[in-house]
Amino acid sequence: MKKLKIDELIPGMITAEDVYNYNDQLILPKGLVLNDKSISKLQFYAIYQIRIEDESIVSAEEPLVLESLPFDNISEPEPASEEISEEGESAPDDNPKTEPAEKSKKERPAPRYEPITVVPASDISSEKGGFSLPTASRREKMVSSEDFKQFKQAFNEEVQDFKSKLNEVVLKNAPLEVNTLLDDALNLVSQAHQSAYGIFDMLHSMRENDDTTYTHCINVGLFCNVFAGWLKLSEEETNLATLCGLLHDVGKLRVPEELLKKTETYTEEDKAAIKAHTREGYLLVKDLDIDSHIKNAILTHHERCDGSGYPFGLSGFRIDPYAKMVAIADVYDAMTSTRAHRGAMSPIQAIEVMQEEGLQKYDVRFIMIFLENVMNTFIGNRVLLSSGEKGEIIFINKSNITRPTIKCQNHFVNLDEEKDIQIISML
Repeated sequence: MKKLKIDELIPGMITAEDVYNYNDQLILPKGLVLNDKSISKLQFYAIYQIRIEDESIVSAEEPLVLESLPFDNISEPEPASEEISEEGESAPDDNPKTEPAEKSKKERPAPRYEPITVVPASDISSEKGGFSLPTASRREKMVSSEDFKQFKQAFNEEVQDFKSKLNEVVLKNAPLEVNTLLDDALNLVSQAHQSAYGIFDMLHSMRENDDTTYTHCINVGLFCNVFAGWLKLSEEETNLATLCGLLHDVGKLRVPEELLKKTETYTEEDKAAIKAHTREGYLLVKDLDIDSHIKNAILTHHERCDGSGYPFGLSGFRIDPYAKMVAIADVYDAMTSTRAHRGAMSPIQAIEVMQEEGLQKYDVRFIMIFLENVMNTFIGNRVLLSSGEKGEIIFINKSNITRPTIKCQNHFVNLDEEKDIQIISML
C-alpha cells in the first residue's frame, strides 16, 4: 500500500485500510473502489491523505481497529432527576436490548429519557439568533463593526476566565460554580443579541483563534443556547442546555495536551486515550451537586442514536436529550474548526455531511431544526462557486437546504437546479 494526498486520488483506486472521520466513525471501508463521490466525501471531512492498495509496494502495517474503552469502574449515565417536559412522544418497548460498546462485569439497563417537546421546524421564527437579513458584503461589514470588535474582546476574555476557573476545579479540586459559568456565557449571548449580527455569524468569523478545549467548550455552550431557542425550550431548559455545552469536554483537561495537538495519524492507544475524556469528565463531576443532565452530557455526548457512539453504544431513548443536543453542536463546531491533524470544513460542507448522517445518528427532530436554522444564518453571506462566480445567498430551499439560491451580479443561480455547481467557500 502507499499513502496518497486527496488531490492525488483518482476513481478506480482501492482503499488499503478503513478510513475514519473526525469522530472515529467509519466513512470509507477497506477494499472500497473509489469514485468521485467517495473522494468528495474525503474532501468534505477534510482528510488530507489515505492509504491505497498498490501491489508493487508491500507493507506489514495493519489497518487501525478501533476499540471501545472498558468502563468497569463507573456506572451507566444517571437518570435525570426530573423530566425536561411532561409532554413527549411515547417511548418504545420497556425493555429494549442495547449492547454497550464494552460490557461491564455486572450489566444493568441504561435509563430511558422522555424526549424534549419541540416546535416543528416549519414553525420556527427568527428569534434568538436565527435569521440574517440579506446585506451586501455582510461579513466584511460585520468584522469591521464595533459590535463585532466588542464581542470578540469579550469572548477572548471569557476564554481566559473560563480556563482559569476550570483549571481550579481540575487541578485544585475547587468547587464548580455553575451559576457563575452560566452568567458569564449569558453575558456573551446578550451582547450578541444586542448587535446587528447573530452568535453563529460572529463565531464563524473568529476561526483564526486557537481551537483549544476552552474555546471549543464556550462555542458549544453558545451554540446550545441558540439551539435551545430554536427548539422553543423554556428559560430553565435553555440555561441547562448552555451549561451542558460549556462543560461537555471538561474531561479533555485530563488528556495530555501533546496528544490533542498531535498532527500525525493517531495510533490505537491515542484513540483510546482521547475517547477516555468522556469517562474522565464524568469522574470529575459525578459527586458534585450539579444537575444530572450535565453529568450525562459529559459522559454520553459521543453516543449516537443508531448505537454507533461511545462509551456505551446507547441508542434512541437511552440517550439523555441534552446529550443529543450537545452532540449536534459539538460535531458542528468540531467540523468547522481547524484542528492540529486536519483543516476546517466550510459551514455549508459541514451541514451537508451532517444532513447525510443525520437521520441515523442524531435525533431527527433536533438535527433538522438545527441544520435549517444554521443555514438561514447564512442568508446575505457572499460565497465562491465552482463556476468561478461570486454571489450572495438570498434564499434557502427548504426541500434541499444545502442548495440555496445565489445572486450573482445580473442573474440568479438556483443550486437545487444547477446540480453541477458547488459552493467552494464562504467569503
